Formats: sequence, structure tokens, C-alpha cells
Amino acid sequence: MGNIKLSIVTICYNNCGGLKKTAQSIVTQTYANVEWIVIDGGSTDGSVDVINQYENKVSYWISEPDKGIYNAMNKGLERVTGEYIMFLNSGDYLLKSNTIESIIPYLHDKDLYVADICHDIDKKYTPGFKLPENITDQQVLYQLIHFTFPHPASFFKNNYFKRFGCYDETLKIVADWKAYMLGAILGNCSIEIIPLVTTVFDTTGISSSGTQSDNERENAFCDMPRLNELFSFYRNYYTLQTALQDTSIGRGIVRLYYFFYRLFK
Repeated sequence: MGNIKLSIVTICYNNCGGLKKTAQSIVTQTYANVEWIVIDGGSTDGSVDVINQYENKVSYWISEPDKGIYNAMNKGLERVTGEYIMFLNSGDYLLKSNTIESIIPYLHDKDLYVADICHDIDKKYTPGFKLPENITDQQVLYQLIHFTFPHPASFFKNNYFKRFGCYDETLKIVADWKAYMLGAILGNCSIEIIPLVTTVFDTTGISSSGTQSDNERENAFCDMPRLNELFSFYRNYYTLQTALQDTSIGRGIVRLYYFFYRLFK
């Protein structure tokens, strides 16, 4: 797997400055087998000039009006051919020039690999999620119910979106979170945590709005009644489940609950 192809999808709309940072971090990578796909929403601020500047490094690009962030991401998914897929949107950028080279040895056969992000606060990098390497099913549930996974530091197996569906374009902020829920919780996909920081996350983006995200999550559950039931159970009885996990009988009860949940969902 040492020479696998990684597809990086970048979406952009009138964010010329952010796109420059993203582009520079990609074209200077020491790992060569990278497919870079750029989906621009019809920018008028010079973003297309940036794409043209790096055209020899871009595998595919288009600039046309779209229906929002997730519509643009889905357009990118239609073009990917790599074994794994990463979304690095304009404004986000890879931490080091050897970031992809450092990640590739971890990518074997899991459905989803999750590394970490950091934030650039006045040129000072602050840590992001710091997920446990040997993450348990319970910890995955807790993470997704209370937070999410760092999307710009996630590596999806190529067939992930074929199995669990593309991004829900009716959502404006949390369709990436919903994609994790459908794969990791309902789909029981395989997940591995990579103990590396890969991406500097742009905190000025729309997805950084906590209140909006919370409201949209609640609305998203209307389309997933069984997932809503699991969400409520896990959120309201997390302390109980934690206690159960301390005994072999309790662990069996929790496993049975989720087994039958997946069987009859």
C-alpha cells in the first residue's frame, strides 16, 4: 500500500487567499501519487487565476455555480479515482510538506482513518481533537454524539460514500457529521485513529458556528428516526452505559443492545 493514490478534493468560492494557502500546501507535498480535484463555485475574486497557476498540479477542476458546500463536495466525489479520499477545502492546509508521506503508511484497509487538526491562532498552532489511538465503539459514539470527527483530517476509503451515501445536500453545515453517523454508527464501518496532526483548520468557515451546527443536527434526525432513538438513548444514559462497561455482564448487555439495534434499524 506504499504507493496508493490519495485523492484530495478542494472546494472553493470567492476565497482566493484561502485557496492560495491550500494550494501551496498541496503542490509542495513530498508524496507524488496525489490526485487533486478542485471544485469552484463560480468565483469572481481571482480564485480561478490561482487554479490556473497550479493547473499542471490539478487532476481536474471546474468553476461553475453550485447549490452549496455539500453539492460541491459531491461533485468532487464524482471525479475521484484514488484508493482514499481527503477533503481539504480552501483555507485549510496541510501542516507540513511531508504530511501525506507520513500518512500513507497508516492507510491499509480500514473504511475510515481519522488524524487530527490544529488551529492557527496568530501564527500559533493549538491542538484540535486528540482522539485516542485505540478508540472503542463507545468512544466513537460519544465523540459523534457530542462533537464530530475532524473532517479535514479524515481519510475515507474510496467506496465509503458508495456504501453509506454521498453528502446530504439539504444540510448546510453538518452533512459531514451525518456521513460519519451513517457510516460509523449505522454502518458499523471500520475506523482507525492516526496519531498525527495533518491539517491546519480554517476557523473562519461556516461550519465553525456551534449554534447553527447544533440546530441543524437536531433537524437532521428527523430523517433518521432510528438514529434519533440511539442518539437520545446514548446521550441520556451515557453514565449508565459507562457503568455497565465496567462489568462483563454489562458489556454484554450494551453489545446486545447495539446488535439488535443494527439488526432491526
